Amino acid sequence: MHYVPAGDPNTVLPDMKYTICFCISGSDVLMIQRKRAPNLNRWNGLGGKIEPGESALVNVVREIHGEAAIDLIASTRLEFRGIVTWNLQPGTVQEQGMYVFVARMTEANAQFASLPDCDEGTLAWKPIEWVWDPANDAVADNLPYFLPRLWEDSGALWVRCTYDDHRLLDVTLDRLPPELGNPGEVH
Repeated sequence: MHYVPAGDPNTVLPDMKYTICFCISGSDVLMIQRKRAPNLNRWNGLGGKIEPGESALVNVVREIHGEAAIDLIASTRLEFRGIVTWNLQPGTVQEQGMYVFVARMTEANAQFASLPDCDEGTLAWKPIEWVWDPANDAVADNLPYFLPRLWEDSGALWVRCTYDDHRLLDVTLDRLPPELGNPGEVH
């Protein structure tokens, strides 16, 4: 699915190949310290690559269950919150992207989440203020720019990240146009 925003006919929303989910309980968010690139050794939300024929919604439910043994359907209120896109290669505007979800868990469900060892990394509940602190270089570099908006705002966002040589140069935040559709239907 591609979307060309009104007013900028040269900007095309790329096909999204990934999902990310921020499981929230009270003032904490479930994070993974990644064992692999990208974001090696940095804390990030959970998620993964969308398999052929799989919707973004099915993918995020599968990935969170596989990484954290959490049943998003049974224990949370799962919300589609937007997309994050980034340029693929230094000096280019070609983009990749991911669907962003927020899962609001009750504190009781979060307390019983076992946080098993995971092939992808170490899982831990982290205070949201720590995660979105702009001076915190232990988290994925773009999180402090958009996670506060996901926390506070109920609308879907389009977060565009510009990198050069793996260094974050710019992050822009816009409302995601409603014409994009339901990511549960995207393949």
